[in-house]
Amino acid sequence: KFYDAKELHGEERRIFEICHGCRRCAGICPSFDILFDLLDSRDILAEALEDKDLDAVMEPCFYCKLCYTKCPYTPPHEFRLDFPHLALRHKAQKFKEKGATFAGRMLADPAGMARRARPVAALANAANRNRLARKAMAPLLKIHPDAPLPPVAAKTFTSRFGSLPRPAQTREKAVLFTTCLVDANYPELGETLVKFLASCGVEVILPEGIDCCGIPAFDLGDIETAAAKARKNVAALLPYARAGMPILAPVSSCAMALAMEYPLLVPGEETTCVSGASRDLLDYL
Repeated sequence: KFYDAKELHGEERRIFEICHGCRRCAGICPSFDILFDLLDSRDILAEALEDKDLDAVMEPCFYCKLCYTKCPYTPPHEFRLDFPHLALRHKAQKFKEKGATFAGRMLADPAGMARRARPVAALANAANRNRLARKAMAPLLKIHPDAPLPPVAAKTFTSRFGSLPRPAQTREKAVLFTTCLVDANYPELGETLVKFLASCGVEVILPEGIDCCGIPAFDLGDIETAAAKARKNVAALLPYARAGMPILAPVSSCAMALAMEYPLLVPGEETTCVSGASRDLLDYL
């Protein structure tokens, strides 16, 4: 049923009608702006929405989960309203049916994009800052030419980690799940974090074999790729989780993936252990 379009669209219309009557989510993100405009401008109920309307509502969702924190009808309420995972299901059904666009495939692999651009990092960064180049790339990548893009670092955080200081006196150890953004785009943030934690007496462990958290593929609806990355990361992080070490992710969406999405993607005792050890960085601090 998860991939059945008719079943999915029926569930979407059921949930959209609940949102229509509540509207605590109004203004939170474009999905709800589009939904309420479609309903109000035509003066219709959600059951009258066309399939293309459902696409228009679901496409902008990127799992920030703000709506979930505001919604009074999330599980275990009888309405079982989970808008972010409904959007995931919608995108997964589309991905299974049609696959991904070229832009979608590229953006779902941020680590790969950075790796390919690293040998020409200076040139890539210059192109990302050049308005004419950005206008030329916009139709291909589907990114607005005025939207800021992260820089490509000439050297990854992983390659710099060995030279960073350790605490004079270790109070505890913590594992760093570097994330693609820190490792490939903003390694100086990782360096600052390690130095700061060292000053607090926290020795940072950098595990081998970790991959992208999988959220970019997840956002595309490519659940199999997201689950494969989850399995790889769980295997790499499990020994540290079992040793009682906290696992820190300096990017909130990656922390969310470890703590909330992995147990759904690859359920089991090992994933539960890693998920339970995962901490959002600011929460840990």
